[in-house]
Amino acid sequence: MTETTKTLAKVKGKDVVTYMRLFSERKTAAASLIPYQTGMSFGVSRSSDSTSTKDGPLSTQGALETDFSVDFVNNTSEIADKALDAAVSGERIEAWKVNRGRRNATGQAEIWYVQGTISEDSGDNDSDSDATRSLTIAVDGEPKHGWAKLSDEQEELIDYVLHGLGIVGVDEDETASSAVGEATNWTKDDYGINNTSTTSTAPAGTN
Repeated sequence: MTETTKTLAKVKGKDVVTYMRLFSERKTAAASLIPYQTGMSFGVSRSSDSTSTKDGPLSTQGALETDFSVDFVNNTSEIADKALDAAVSGERIEAWKVNRGRRNATGQAEIWYVQGTISEDSGDNDSDSDATRSLTIAVDGEPKHGWAKLSDEQEELIDYVLHGLGIVGVDEDETASSAVGEATNWTKDDYGINNTSTTSTAPAGTN
């Protein structure tokens, strides 16, 4: 049995991970977790301007800008290779910020979903350490906030390579929330929600 609560809880950085997929593969492949992630930056901002009038300053807001980047130890996974190719070609991608430590009443994890292109793929290759890479995503439009289901395998293997969010059905309406992988849109009732179990403390993915 579970109950939905609004008990204050800290967000742990290790629980927030990035999934990615080429936009062209949304009907044939699941989104993939980028392996060996060491950090992520996600934030939104708006520029503002002020015009002096006889009635006082008049403030205007600019368009929303989203900053999304992920750092990881370089590796030979398919998604790491495809990300570099997409950065070179300018191919459109999808990305998800997934907080596996925050759940709603049905057990879905909190997500932010974006579309855009990879504006930068940079790396360091020092001789005395693992090679590292950093991806910066140029986000188009506004990010979408919601909840998505993670499979048992995803729960257990999220620290390594695995299939991410669901495949989009061929006949599925891509404007629907399910187009991002069994997702549910965020509503005003979700503020402060964090689902907790009242009967078990076993790690996710165990019986």
